[in-house]
Amino acid sequence: MKVNLMLLTTSWTLSFLVMVLTALFGGLVRTEEVEQCEFSAKGKVGHLLVSAMTFIPWFLIAGASIAVIVRAFKIYFTRRAPAPAENARDGAQFMLYRRRLQVAKMLLLSFIWGTLCKLPYFVTKSVAPMLFALMPLLPSWFKIIIIAEYTFNPVSITA
Repeated sequence: MKVNLMLLTTSWTLSFLVMVLTALFGGLVRTEEVEQCEFSAKGKVGHLLVSAMTFIPWFLIAGASIAVIVRAFKIYFTRRAPAPAENARDGAQFMLYRRRLQVAKMLLLSFIWGTLCKLPYFVTKSVAPMLFALMPLLPSWFKIIIIAEYTFNPVSITA
């Protein structure tokens, strides 16, 4: 429970810190003609901070979940042989491994959810950026998808 609380607190603290740094030094927010806000990064620092808010959480979540899942499977396969007798320590260790696997599953689902929510914007922006000019409300739809990501994941800026 302490590890989960620490992970949760750390992720939200880092997100808040990078958000404040981005707001102060990274760029400016402007209103588009369709009354939508848009963040424009300025300079190398702005692009670096926006990239940090986008990609660093992905890499951290993916790396942590993969590491925990690999470790849990290693433990599972080494302990697959039936134990001669169960004692309290084995039971406590089993519960600890089970909790770690649950945390890994949560991290992996968070990574997948974040990727699915951010992917449409990045694909459209890189493959067909002219769609944003042709369809002025398209950014609004992408922002709705990204807001859906915020319901489960710490804050990050992408659109």
